[in-house]
Amino acid sequence: MLVFTTVVIAICSEGLTSSVDGVTSQLGISQSFVGVMLLPIVGNAAEHFTAVTVAAKNKMDLSLSIALGSSTQIALFMVPFSVFVGWWTGAPMDLNFHILPAAVMLLTTLVVSSTISDGRSNRSEEHTSELQSPLQS
Repeated sequence: MLVFTTVVIAICSEGLTSSVDGVTSQLGISQSFVGVMLLPIVGNAAEHFTAVTVAAKNKMDLSLSIALGSSTQIALFMVPFSVFVGWWTGAPMDLNFHILPAAVMLLTTLVVSSTISDGRSNRSEEHTSELQSPLQS
């Protein structure tokens, strides 16, 4: 059953990626935008939906585990795997990131770390001090 499911997913993935050329030419958007923005969102839609559903049930630990686990898997597995595939196929892929992607990754890591470091899930947490009256301080 697992082999059958893997084959079906591989066929669907091939159909999705082969249709990118037609979509980009018809809609007038770049292949980079489709590859960097749309395909990851569509590909992880089930994980995104599960994380949002669990967060709505006030199970923030599980929601963060799902969201951060997915990002960690991509960072620790897919990037090095892409380098090996690049070596195997002769495509120029390496881990020599330019300054902008590296800065965005660093900024993202800092924002996520500061958001989840205290374990609170209050979306107006940063505005709490503004809401207190002078007598409460």
